[in-house]
Amino acid sequence: MGISRALVGFCVSVSLASACAAQAQPTGGKFSFDLDREPIALLDGQWRFHPGDDPRWSQPNFDDNNWTLIRTGQSWYTQGFPHLDGFAWYRATIQIPDKPQDLSLLVPYVVTSYQVFANGQLLGGVGAMPPSHHPIGQFRVWAVYHLPQTTSHTRTVVLAFRVWHSHLWQDFIGGEINDGLRLGATPLIEQRKATERVRFLWSNGAVYCLALIAFLAACAALGFWRKHRSEKEYAWFAAAQFLYVIFMVLNASRRQMVVDVVEFDLAAGILMASWGWTTMCFFRILLGGRGDWLFRVILGCYAALAFLSILEAVAALIVPESLPFSIALMNESSSVLTVIPYFWVVGLLLHRAVQGRFDARLLLAPVLLQQLALLADNLHWIFIFVVGHEPAAYHFFYSLWQWPFPISIPNICDLYFFAGMLSIFVLRFLRTSRVEDAHQREFEAARTVQQVLIPHDTPVLPGFAVETVYLPAGVVGGDFFQVLPVGGGALAVVGDVSGKGIAAAMTVSLLVGTFRTLAHYTQSPGEILAAMNQRMLGRNNGGFTTCLVLTASPAGILTVANAGHIPPYVAGKELHVENGLPLGLSAATVYEESSFHFGPGQQLTLMTDGVVEARSATGELFGFDRTAAISTQTAEEIARAAQSFGQEDDITVLTLQFAGSEVMLA
Repeated sequence: MGISRALVGFCVSVSLASACAAQAQPTGGKFSFDLDREPIALLDGQWRFHPGDDPRWSQPNFDDNNWTLIRTGQSWYTQGFPHLDGFAWYRATIQIPDKPQDLSLLVPYVVTSYQVFANGQLLGGVGAMPPSHHPIGQFRVWAVYHLPQTTSHTRTVVLAFRVWHSHLWQDFIGGEINDGLRLGATPLIEQRKATERVRFLWSNGAVYCLALIAFLAACAALGFWRKHRSEKEYAWFAAAQFLYVIFMVLNASRRQMVVDVVEFDLAAGILMASWGWTTMCFFRILLGGRGDWLFRVILGCYAALAFLSILEAVAALIVPESLPFSIALMNESSSVLTVIPYFWVVGLLLHRAVQGRFDARLLLAPVLLQQLALLADNLHWIFIFVVGHEPAAYHFFYSLWQWPFPISIPNICDLYFFAGMLSIFVLRFLRTSRVEDAHQREFEAARTVQQVLIPHDTPVLPGFAVETVYLPAGVVGGDFFQVLPVGGGALAVVGDVSGKGIAAAMTVSLLVGTFRTLAHYTQSPGEILAAMNQRMLGRNNGGFTTCLVLTASPAGILTVANAGHIPPYVAGKELHVENGLPLGLSAATVYEESSFHFGPGQQLTLMTDGVVEARSATGELFGFDRTAAISTQTAEEIARAAQSFGQEDDITVLTLQFAGSEVMLA
């Protein structure tokens, strides 16, 4: 008995609800505030529709009962008007309260140009109308139109939309008024528009979050590149991600702007081509790919994509009728052209992963999933343009879940890729930093050794005025010199080890140590060079070492032996000495000695090739003539002159001025 009463009650409740719903549902083409007294009336649903154009159709007293009923939110192509172009009208009658009030109409984006009328009065519109303009197509924005002030005698408002659809789109894009039409009090409508804008932005939350992540990743990569300029993959990645951010934000925000389709496709095509180009360059450098014919084909694909974007825009301007074909060709071509780079990237990753590269193994899964998602997206557009509709499976592909905002499978794949790239950058940066720190410590150690070996204090030699200047081109140089007092005179050596850095510094330490040791046993320049040559055999590592040794006696006799070094200068003239091979090249090399008289007051000048080979900004060498001309100046003046001209190598200058034997006897 209780169950029977419950069933009867349920049936009665359903019947009453159905009756109320039938009473509240307006007839086709009519909407009302009065039925449920809402401050905002939702105008989605059936509207009266008729192709053609007649100014009388905007008037409130026009009889539209014989017009066809079609629904908003659906293309008229699917509602009995396939291949429709040109003008058409929508009409609906809205019952409003009899008290005066301030009303506005909220119009969502409309997939065509339109004008909206209220009781025959034009409120506004979006897009151009012929014959003054010939629009190609635009993305629309939400718009609010203020209705004229109603009076107590006006209980209805007839809204009419005059739409115009270009014949260029009749077989390509269907026209429609999207759902979201609302009429109500102006403050509430403005608030609703702001809410819709926020809702739209929130619906693209995944895109904006990924764009923010990409922007931060690009900034981080740019910072890494500024610290490690030799690792150009950071710069290519930063460029690719900046282009990705611009493309994604532009694509996501297009429905908030009035943008011509051709202009948008041109910008999007060039951005996509540039992004693909920089991305391929990034992967090639990161994974050590070859710049062979296949890679040039890859870059050619993106160059062709940019060319097709420009060709589409030009075709639309010159031959507007070709626009549908050129857009279809552009979309299908872009899908095909980007397939080849996808397989190239995945193939290179697999090859490097098999070879055991850590970066490739870490990136293999993220890149593979990202490339598969991009491939599926391209196939989606090919399917649309070839078959004419979207496969049902892609609804899941683009809307995996809805909280906190719509998230698609490509969004997740992109996020996975950024996580992989962040891991690689952090690990590479830490590894590079450790290597640089180790190199820096080695450089500091080498510089410390060199500072010990290169004398800073000018030696005091009776009968001689000695001046030395050493200007390394880098942190650690390859020049060396020594001046030692021997037998009342001077024993000097000056040399140049090819190369820079730690290896050169270690060679310098070996040579200086050898020279100082030999000075205890012999003062013969030829013997000293011969012994140093034996020590250097097999130690040049593909380079060479030049060296000059001389002795200056208290009587003013110079004895010189040379191993491929720049000859000395006396009184502004080059001394012609016997020249042997640089050190370490041949065990059989004999270094002949040359003797000269060194007069009182004369200056002997020794230097390395950093003076002669100084080069100006225009590429001019300092040269031997300028060197000879300034060889009588002080060591400081000679070194600074070469440095100011344009230093490219280490500069060492050593001068000895002979006071004469009479000074010593005194």
